[in-house]
Amino acid sequence: MFFRNRKAQITVELILISVVALILLLYIFNIFNTEIRELNVKKIEFNAREVGDKFANGINSAFLLGDGAHVNVDLPNKLIKNLNYDITIFPSAHIVKIEWNENFYNVPLITGNINNTNIQDKDINFTNVNGKIFIEQ
Repeated sequence: MFFRNRKAQITVELILISVVALILLLYIFNIFNTEIRELNVKKIEFNAREVGDKFANGINSAFLLGDGAHVNVDLPNKLIKNLNYDITIFPSAHIVKIEWNENFYNVPLITGNINNTNIQDKDINFTNVNGKIFIEQ
């Protein structure tokens, strides 16, 4: 750039360098923001998997411990970030399904011989009676 006034040239170059630096900073900020959002999604998913595994492990433990076994599982009322979740048992498929925010996670079960598949409460007792798991809430 050829300006008659050297101060004007320095001002224009400084503005140009500042704009480029600002664009780079905004790009870096966007990358960090995206990574933080993805990390939060993964935290919620991990928490939901943990709850689903805890529930399924209660059923599987009661089954494996044999007749007369009692297992208590105390689940959180909500997932992290104050998210609601639902648990559904599919005995014929031997699956426990936990659902939250249009997402789900399936946990395998050892047995499908379960008497109650409607889970309402978060404090649950599993009892094995002759190989059948009774769910008391």
